[in-house]
Amino acid sequence: MRVELEDILSDIVLDVREFLAQKRQEGLPAESPEAVREMLQLALGKLDLVTRQEFEAQQRLLEDAVARLEALQRRLDDESGGEHVPGND
Repeated sequence: MRVELEDILSDIVLDVREFLAQKRQEGLPAESPEAVREMLQLALGKLDLVTRQEFEAQQRLLEDAVARLEALQRRLDDESGGEHVPGND
């Protein structure tokens, strides 16, 4: 995972350098707030990101699924006479 993050950051740095060079060739001030905003949107748009709200919704769904799975495991264990059924962890 660490290597992937470093690769992503390296790609963003290269994109920023190319963007700034392009803006300079166009005669536009590369440091203007609009240029910086555009540059960041382009770089971050390449990442596979979700909003905090989407992440938290998926986290709640996963927690619910885990709880249901654990309940089913307990039920299966109870029905098998209290013995844990191998392979049903």
